[in-house]
Amino acid sequence: MFFGNDREEHVSVSGLEMELGGLFERKLERFATKAAKISQMIAEARRDFISACDEFDRVDDKPDSDFKSWLNPGFIRSQKGAYAAALKRVFSSHETFSGNLSYLRYSAELAGLNSAIDEMLRINGRNRDLIIAYSKHLGRFKALQSTLESCASALGAELGKVSEEYGEYKDAMEKLAKLREVCDEIAALKVELGMFDGGAGGGSGGSDGTASMEAQAAKKRGELETLRDESSAITARVSSLVMPLGKAARTYDHFAMRKAKLAEMVENPMESLSSQERFMEFGKMLSELKESVETGRTQLKKPQETVSLISKIRDAKLYEELERKALVDKEMATVEDEILFLENEMRRIKSVAEDSEARTRKAVSLQNRIASLEASRETEKRSLEEHITKFYKKRFIVVL
Repeated sequence: MFFGNDREEHVSVSGLEMELGGLFERKLERFATKAAKISQMIAEARRDFISACDEFDRVDDKPDSDFKSWLNPGFIRSQKGAYAAALKRVFSSHETFSGNLSYLRYSAELAGLNSAIDEMLRINGRNRDLIIAYSKHLGRFKALQSTLESCASALGAELGKVSEEYGEYKDAMEKLAKLREVCDEIAALKVELGMFDGGAGGGSGGSDGTASMEAQAAKKRGELETLRDESSAITARVSSLVMPLGKAARTYDHFAMRKAKLAEMVENPMESLSSQERFMEFGKMLSELKESVETGRTQLKKPQETVSLISKIRDAKLYEELERKALVDKEMATVEDEILFLENEMRRIKSVAEDSEARTRKAVSLQNRIASLEASRETEKRSLEEHITKFYKKRFIVVL
């Protein structure tokens, strides 16, 4: 025999929460009766406190004659209504606590009551002079405060007596939550596994296709390297030809007072001289610099070297070099795009080719994970059933 009754009850995972709540409430019947009486006393005390606030607000007396304070009695009197209204708000904002479990309802009510008492004490602390001045009118407040504090203490004591039972219930709910979580994960994994039914599709010609594209990409990379070398060589030739003119250009700019600076063109020729308009302006400024040096308006240590350098620059077909550089850079961009296209296409083909194997591995992984979770589910199920039997003397068989 099992506790005088061998009968087992079968219950689903979804229905077990309600069953546990019912078992828990039956164990707390005596607590619920006592707590309900205390809760009624709290409700009555709250109503009386609100009534006392209204009554105090209507008091028209001046502060007690023996009241002494640095504050003006008239000011103290003017604060009376605000004090009563503040206390009234504290106890008028009482929430209605709902829920199926009496323990949680009364725990929430106790937390709300303690919060209200704390707020009342803070309000009293901010109105000490007012309380002293009208102490003869606050006897009802003090009695109700004492009642509320006693109710809070009594309700807290009753909750403490059944805290162990609540711990048992909480443990059971945590076990149920864990079992439900495992069941949900198994269901989700089975849905995911169903997406792999029918086998994996394979790619066609993946190896041959990528080999051909890799050869094309390698050829393009060689072309790109050649273009880069040519671009670098042009930059080096132009820079080595123009940049030695930098010191003379800075001296010229200092006296010429032009908006466009020759030195900036000389120091960064590849960008500064990229347009035909800028190059023509550069040639004009070179002529002006040459004339300025030859006439002595621009004083240099080695004027003849500067004049010779200017002539060398003008004879060097510099603009053709710059045009060629622009063309090479454009070809480089085109080749880079072609390489990028080939690399992306190879990655796509490789991904398709590997998809079948990846899907197979994923399906096996899901099957193994489901098997592991199903074993864990059985363990969690037995643990929950044993917990219910131990603490509630009831044998449930959880139906999965």
